[in-house]
Amino acid sequence: MATKPKVLVIDVDGVMTDGSFLYSDAGKFAKRFSADDHDGLSLLKRFMEIIFVTGDRRGFPISRKRIAEDMKMPLELVSTTDRLAWIQSRWNSDEVAYIGDGIFDGLVFKGVGYSISVSNALEPTRRLANFVTTRNGGDRAVAEAALHLLERFFEPFDLSRSLPEGVAFSGQWTAGSTPAGHNDPMAIARSYLENFSAGRLNKLEAAFDNEISLVDWETSAQGKAAVLDVAKSLFESVDALAIDIRALNDIGNGEVMAELTITINNTTRLAVVDIITVNTNGMISGVRAFRGPELS
Repeated sequence: MATKPKVLVIDVDGVMTDGSFLYSDAGKFAKRFSADDHDGLSLLKRFMEIIFVTGDRRGFPISRKRIAEDMKMPLELVSTTDRLAWIQSRWNSDEVAYIGDGIFDGLVFKGVGYSISVSNALEPTRRLANFVTTRNGGDRAVAEAALHLLERFFEPFDLSRSLPEGVAFSGQWTAGSTPAGHNDPMAIARSYLENFSAGRLNKLEAAFDNEISLVDWETSAQGKAAVLDVAKSLFESVDALAIDIRALNDIGNGEVMAELTITINNTTRLAVVDIITVNTNGMISGVRAFRGPELS
């Protein structure tokens, strides 16, 4: 694969679970999910858009409880026979990685940029995968896959380094903080502005989506590396930078409008409005900045 994948699509049943459906005489009532998979994906979601799919219509409320409500990640109901067409209708399939296990997942593997099979998938499916986990579905296979993607395409997970701050792990907790709760765009926007004012490039990097876009009154940039270069150049070009947050307003769809006073070198004061976009993974995916008048 020549380019890094931008999207990770994960089948739920047999991948996040061990594939078993628990029934009573009232019908399907439970699935078995694995430990550690969410933590592995939390490390990965700084670099990729992550979305789950399931073809289990009757068990959808069970999957939704774990994936959408507990893990705060997007989940869609997509037939196992329509997966590839669904992917191709939304993304460039060459930029999609897919994790699957089922009899039809091999068809998806043949049409996407990178494919991962869990160890206990059907043999024809395993043979078509770019990578096969050593662990079974529902037994940390997704965590293993996430670590593999980090090492192959992005940056290997290093236990000697601190965990990225502000990233939710194990469903509710963030590294070095109290429970994260929901991905609150207002809190994420405020943290971004505070870190920008302090010139903390490492924390900006942790907060930015891999495909973040920046547009202001002087420049534009696309992608995390390019946006970080713009920020670094700004920090190096001034002796002092301070951002006073005058107001924050949640304007919906993950967007926050920030009314700011920016002081440069302790003399020039600018009125600025930022529109900060936070995606469903809690990452900043866009910043649009508009300059107002210079203040006395």
